[in-house]
Amino acid sequence: MSNKIPVTFAGYDWWSRPVYKTPKGTLLVDIEMSDTFEGAYLHTVVNNEWDGEPDHPIDMNKVYLKED
Repeated sequence: MSNKIPVTFAGYDWWSRPVYKTPKGTLLVDIEMSDTFEGAYLHTVVNNEWDGEPDHPIDMNKVYLKED
């Protein structure tokens, strides 16, 4: 997993979509609104705003959920 970027669950946006955060503060939103991270389809958000529109898709093979 050393080449993968860890993300942590940050909460839910206005549309009840799960939001994740990278160590650099980039917000990622799950447009599938999955109950599990394994079913997520993450996208960056416009202007990195909490309730921003989904933007670029993320390669799910390059991120992993960091458990607390």
